[in-house]
Amino acid sequence: MESSQRISAVGIPWYRRDDYERIRAVMVDGQRLPPTFGAWLKAAQQLIEQLHRQGAVAVKAHIDPDAFVGWCGARGLNVDADARQQFAAAVARGEYREGRA
Repeated sequence: MESSQRISAVGIPWYRRDDYERIRAVMVDGQRLPPTFGAWLKAAQQLIEQLHRQGAVAVKAHIDPDAFVGWCGARGLNVDADARQQFAAAVARGEYREGRA
């Protein structure tokens, strides 16, 4: 298959409504996240639409706030945007399954 025909999978950090306030609280850069779940969801859906237009598949990487802190600690990572992206990329590659860090 030629590289122009490959479909890329892009991991997107994904949050549950009930976890959103806790997510913002545990993240070192939580103030950089949209102030409400609704605002974050709207931006995330726009990103997914953009990725689809570019021919990519968006993979939702559900982040549990407490499990994520542990995941970061086990890897020596700050609990921040870089770690969220690393986690999402690992999910997209199939290296992480929910319930298992």
